Amino acid sequence: MASDITIDAAMGSALASLEQAGRILVDTRPPPNVAELHKRQDGGTTTLEPIPSATIQSSGTATTESATNSPSTSAGLSPTSIPTDPGFPISDSLPAPFDSGVGTNYTTSSCPNFLKSFLSNPAFKSCLPFSLLLQNSQSFFQAEKSIVRVTQALDATCQVNVSECVNTMSVLARNIKLDGNCGDDFRAQNPLVIQAYQGLLAYEPLYRAGCATSSSTGSYCFANAITNASSTADSYVYFLPLGIPLPGGARPTCNTCLQNTMSIYSVFAGNTTQPLSTTYVPAAQQINIGKD
Repeated sequence: MASDITIDAAMGSALASLEQAGRILVDTRPPPNVAELHKRQDGGTTTLEPIPSATIQSSGTATTESATNSPSTSAGLSPTSIPTDPGFPISDSLPAPFDSGVGTNYTTSSCPNFLKSFLSNPAFKSCLPFSLLLQNSQSFFQAEKSIVRVTQALDATCQVNVSECVNTMSVLARNIKLDGNCGDDFRAQNPLVIQAYQGLLAYEPLYRAGCATSSSTGSYCFANAITNASSTADSYVYFLPLGIPLPGGARPTCNTCLQNTMSIYSVFAGNTTQPLSTTYVPAAQQINIGKD
């Protein structure tokens, strides 16, 4: 996996300097063992129903979007349907992304049509992406008020065929930029479109971070962080993969969960197509200052 990640000189130097300084938040180990992340091992695959009123470009790989960030490059992609469906039934009682709707403030009608079509597609819904629940789900916001309810939601989002879901999100990230979908709004930096795009890109790092558990309690680290009223900063690190910086002065609790979360992020931080590439190093430096 590491060989597939493009690391520019500036990022490589920054990561190396943190490691040489003896900081614990930069980890060169491979990603955590998936057995520790509650990943379902028996997920089958079926043929995905074509998405109406919107087209999907198949990436042919199970990696996050790796094309150039220039919107113009996506216009030349030939649209097809997502190749497979993780096949994991999601209850309607669980949180869902964009459950308050996608709004009407768009340059073209094709964009909301594209968003609505992929949000209702069985393959996408089966993935229940944590990365798109964090910012864009009113029902997940309500679930975060209860460790029982947020744990139930995480159980569902972590019991998926992650390789199929990574591919699905990669396909959608490519296609949201197509001129026939949300290309105009993407170039205009429509906030909701950008949030959707970044959430699609951040699927895998946030799947791995969101599904990580505490070595001492066995509970989800995110569930502990979001319900910890005495340290609200603990939850802030989960927004880093969405391109949201750690607020100045924030000092998350330095524990095993934080260390493991930042270790997961370090695997993805050198990939310049990931929003995390702009937020990881400043956050690691800020956290390390708090440790000193």
